[in-house]
Amino acid sequence: MKNYYVLIMFCGALWTSAFAQEKKSTIAVLNFVNSGGVDQNEISILTDRFNNYLVNTDVYTVLEREKMDAILKAQDFTMTDNCNSAECAIQIGQLLGVELMVAGKVGQFGQVYTIDIRIIDVTTGKIIRTKSENYEGKKEGLLDMIEALAYTVSGKTAPANTTTKTLTDKNSSVSTRKTTNYVDEESTLTDGIPSWISKTGLYDRVIIGVGIGEGTSVQIGKSRAQIAGRKKIEETIQKMIKDLTSNFMEEVSAIGEEKITDVTTQQYFQEIIKGITKALLKQASVMDYWPPNGEMTGNRIKFYAKIVLKKESLADEFKKKVQSDIAEKRIKAVKANAEDALKALDKAIGQWEQSLDN
Repeated sequence: MKNYYVLIMFCGALWTSAFAQEKKSTIAVLNFVNSGGVDQNEISILTDRFNNYLVNTDVYTVLEREKMDAILKAQDFTMTDNCNSAECAIQIGQLLGVELMVAGKVGQFGQVYTIDIRIIDVTTGKIIRTKSENYEGKKEGLLDMIEALAYTVSGKTAPANTTTKTLTDKNSSVSTRKTTNYVDEESTLTDGIPSWISKTGLYDRVIIGVGIGEGTSVQIGKSRAQIAGRKKIEETIQKMIKDLTSNFMEEVSAIGEEKITDVTTQQYFQEIIKGITKALLKQASVMDYWPPNGEMTGNRIKFYAKIVLKKESLADEFKKKVQSDIAEKRIKAVKANAEDALKALDKAIGQWEQSLDN
């Protein structure tokens, strides 16, 4: 009989150990936020698909979307479509009683779709994993991209017969490009700090301005960080416009009889820089803040802000302004006819873009 009880206790210990090993973290998925260019109904579909694929990874205990809505409704909490911050995720995660929350953004940047995923620890407020991808192709391919991201943030490989083939097959209608110069593949450093914090300047298709701000409140800290980030963007814009102006004047000088001096080039730069900069700063947008809840330094809260501007916007604004000035004959130093001047402009912009790629 004694041996019988020992056997029962031994089996019970094994069962308890196995149960502990199989215990998974509980997780819920917030409605993805539309960062521009994508229909809201499509955003909802992508959110639901990500939730389902997350279940398929078998890594987490995923809260069903219907159950999530029911819990929040029972507590008179209305979740808005723009709830994407860590603060909002933590608040909802506490109401749901889960350990982790997923926040995501989907948008369109010219011909490129962007998808950003973050997993947030509800207890600590830290972002424990992030993943960002760019996608070029038919919109339907976003469904495959979402599946790949669900597996990637779970630390697993997507099924080889579906997404993996779709994302790597050059003959597929789906093509992707890693944002290696915009967002690192893992998007965070080893200590959990986003890589963009050290990335002010031009990277691939965007200009990134990183600003630091402090204040006695979250709102003041974020506002000052945003202003500082826009200042960084402005500095980069002005340097690039100066380079473009020099390129243009050199090309015009090459086709004319009179050489255009550096003084003349600087004068034209001063004439156009204010208007172009103002127009471009209106197009720059805040993409992220770090840390999610700020960093306390004494009685002040510190934030980093990531401001982003498309590189193509800068070239477009410069071209639009110079084309107008050529047509109206406002560039006194340009003696060439309008057709030649416009060709010089296109060549100058092409050389500038090529120099950035090298």
